[in-house]
Amino acid sequence: MRVKLCFFKCIVILSMIIGFTCASVNQISANEDISLFEKYITKCFNDSQNLMVSENGIDATEEFLNNYSEEYLSGNLDSIREYINQENVDICYVETVNKERKTDSVAKIYQFYKAATDSTGTFTKEWLISLQCYITWDGNTYRITSVNTPLLYISNASWGSNWSPYLTNVGTNYSINANRTAVTFSGNYTMMGCYTIRTGITKTYNFGSYYVTQTFTV
Repeated sequence: MRVKLCFFKCIVILSMIIGFTCASVNQISANEDISLFEKYITKCFNDSQNLMVSENGIDATEEFLNNYSEEYLSGNLDSIREYINQENVDICYVETVNKERKTDSVAKIYQFYKAATDSTGTFTKEWLISLQCYITWDGNTYRITSVNTPLLYISNASWGSNWSPYLTNVGTNYSINANRTAVTFSGNYTMMGCYTIRTGITKTYNFGSYYVTQTFTV
């Protein structure tokens, strides 16, 4: 009887330790996620000329700025986050880097904000995914002369020290229009996360598959 009681107590204590560990890790990553979102959305509003928002594949940038600028200034980020997290909405911040300081060759980094709950419904995480593209065009005719296959990678995923986020099923492509004045870049990936608790046990979580795309016009 004493052996059974002792075994039961050990199980209860172990469960409490694991539960406390998970709660602690969740709290850390949640705080880091909030910081990630705040930094990203602040950059978007402070440099709105490089912000691109689409809803159902249609440009909704101007509408977004008109509807949510006051919310941002008042610090009501929850309503902005709720809108962005809709399945049919995509938000992207565009960074332009001069390549070799030539006016006819640039690097574009399209940075997308994403948030999702894993397939088990246990964790909700946020991350930034970047699509890095290189374009060269003729400075006289303004026709694209060369394009590099884009790179797709995680640019920020502050999930806490117990998490190791990574991508699988990564694919990228590009398509130049007929008159070579515009190129559409695209990428697809599956967001994964490996979670480790203090006992050394690890478990892999699937946060879904996604498709991102942007068009550059000379």
